[in-house]
Amino acid sequence: MKKISNPESEVMSIYEAYWDSYLKGDMETMASCIDDDFKVIGTTEGEIFFNKKEVVAFYKSTADQITGNAEMRNRQIEKSEYEGLILITERCDLYILIEGDWVFYSKARITSLLRKKGDSWKFVQQHGSLPDSRTQDGEQLALEKIKNENFELRDAVKRRTAELENKNHELEIEAALERIRAKAMAMRNSDEIGLIVKTVFDELKKFGFETIRCGIGIFEDRQTKKVNIWSTTLQDKNDIIKVSGDETLEGHPLLDGIYTSWKNKQEFSYILEGEDLKEYYKTVAKTNFQLPDYPANSKKQSNKKHYYYLVNFKTGGLYAFR
Repeated sequence: MKKISNPESEVMSIYEAYWDSYLKGDMETMASCIDDDFKVIGTTEGEIFFNKKEVVAFYKSTADQITGNAEMRNRQIEKSEYEGLILITERCDLYILIEGDWVFYSKARITSLLRKKGDSWKFVQQHGSLPDSRTQDGEQLALEKIKNENFELRDAVKRRTAELENKNHELEIEAALERIRAKAMAMRNSDEIGLIVKTVFDELKKFGFETIRCGIGIFEDRQTKKVNIWSTTLQDKNDIIKVSGDETLEGHPLLDGIYTSWKNKQEFSYILEGEDLKEYYKTVAKTNFQLPDYPANSKKQSNKKHYYYLVNFKTGGLYAFR
């Protein structure tokens, strides 16, 4: 190739007409500048065409995205000639209009090949590219940045997977609560509270909670520290029985904590273990009704290392899992 010192004004006239009509959405003028076998490899993934018909159809359908919304600035144009073909290489800055302001979009590199057909010059081939903004001077590939992006992507996938698992778990819990609500709505009298408690027990088992007891406590008076307990208890043979009665919420940090949290409508949790566990059962044995597995001197209780007690007062009720 040899450098053209004074390119024909006709070539540049066609070149400028092409880009002016493209930016203004004038597909008729643009079409007049290109050859029937015009081939394009553009900057977007789907912007690959092998004839004039395909090119015009695509740019016509997307003209509203460009018209009045894009500008080519800081244009640098070089022209070369080879055996009757004109090669024009352009580098420029692309700006786009966003909410009334022109914003830099990207640098662009465009090569166009034109040849004379009859009395006029026509575009026969064009290729556009946007430089990789991740590379620095002296680099062909931004390897370190790509590695970091891949690490970040993997971390993002892990986080998203965890979020989805948590969301699915929440949906499962909500479905379990809905089944409990359905039981509660169908209740006709207080004697059926035990059936609701049994449903809570069953739903907890589905989630893998190895509970020996769960229950509902009904507070009838804020001035008294007694609560009416409706509970289900798991026996040695995995039978579930209903028990009920009044329990006094005082004399031990666990019981005092339940009462205080109920008054303040707060969540409350407590771990019973060691000597504290023994003291708890001694207190319960002295002041409360006897559940089948409550006695402080019970061999069954002495084999238990600890209990976890969780209470939720947000809806005004009490749920205890031990």
